[in-house]
Amino acid sequence: MTSNSIASPHILVAWEHGRNLGHLVRSSEIANLIRTRGGTVAWAVPPQHVGHPMIAGRGESVHVAPTFAQPAIPGVAVAGQEATKRLSSFADVLLALGFHDALAVEIAVTRWLKLFAAVQPTAILCDYAPLALLAACVAGIPATQITNGFDAPPVDFPLFDSTVRGPYLERVNAQKIAQLDQTVTRVGRILGATGLRLADFMAWPSVVVDGIPETDPYGARANALYIGPFASSAPACAPSWPGEEKDEKGKRVFVYLRGRETVAVLEVLQSWGLATLCLWPDASEGEFSRFDGTSVRVTREPQNLSMVLGRADAVINYGSSGFLNATLLVGKPQLMLPTDMEKLMFARRVERQGAGLAWHAAKGNLRWAIDWVLNHPALTDTARCIARRYDEQQLDRQRDVFLDQLTGNAQGTQCVSHAEGVGVP
Repeated sequence: MTSNSIASPHILVAWEHGRNLGHLVRSSEIANLIRTRGGTVAWAVPPQHVGHPMIAGRGESVHVAPTFAQPAIPGVAVAGQEATKRLSSFADVLLALGFHDALAVEIAVTRWLKLFAAVQPTAILCDYAPLALLAACVAGIPATQITNGFDAPPVDFPLFDSTVRGPYLERVNAQKIAQLDQTVTRVGRILGATGLRLADFMAWPSVVVDGIPETDPYGARANALYIGPFASSAPACAPSWPGEEKDEKGKRVFVYLRGRETVAVLEVLQSWGLATLCLWPDASEGEFSRFDGTSVRVTREPQNLSMVLGRADAVINYGSSGFLNATLLVGKPQLMLPTDMEKLMFARRVERQGAGLAWHAAKGNLRWAIDWVLNHPALTDTARCIARRYDEQQLDRQRDVFLDQLTGNAQGTQCVSHAEGVGVP
């Protein structure tokens, strides 16, 4: 039995992977925009987020995203580690997420199809949700992939690390792509989408990047819509740097870091007496109080992003794509200490634009890197030049295009029950 045409768009937000709550912030802000357009939202999210305040309590249906049970995803090594410890391309990521096992993929996709039949969405919004995306492709349901770019690679799955190339790595990568193609083709054949290939699956969604072309880890592309980063609309603290109460002058530095280099960065800034505000969400009590009474103020409280970036003279961060994009769009130079290959790819894009510096231990002196970002005017000039290419009205118009595609293309779509067979896309 097929559903009747639905008068207003009913969007299923599908989120499978991603450790940080940036995914939830992004999807919840998009859901707010869908609601303002008269649409309705259903959710399929990782089990640990089913009751999160951002999505629970609205009377909307919330489901556990069908996926593999705790897939073992190897760490994404950064520069300086052995190639054998690296994920070389996004083909590796998909295989690590379970796409090496066609039977497991078939089971998970079947569960998604059953969820589609229960929810009756007119379109799917996929946030790092490759299984949901494959199910939408098999069922012929319109899908939009909201992404920072990393999980939406070109169909040739380019190697991540541009400094490591060669026939052997290219050949191995091609073999992995062929393995993915075999999985997609087999699952498609079993579920009624005979002839489905990896290229069809990759091309199925509309790709929407919550960034700008200058930071796309695979380079600017014509088939993606760039809408800029989403900031949370939840209340946040107004920033306050040490010394502001006394109207002290000098540069203000905003630091947003995780990991072992945080203390080293803050000690350098303290030794120079620079007014520093540090957002350190996972700081221990000892780390939190370590800089009391100095030029460094540490907080765990979320900060008003537009205010803090607008008032900072320089920014130090760990390469989070949303934060990195927001920093660039206000024209501030940044030092990036990426914690994995994904973040390193974004940091390198900013560095190649000449608007910041990507640092990791293999690069050597951290003190020099901090000084360079604080006192090299060309970085600021370039960041401001890039920022002038965009304004909030322009990005708002791009978001309107995105929402028109998401809700407009969904009008009149019929969701086919898996029990009746799945249509060929």
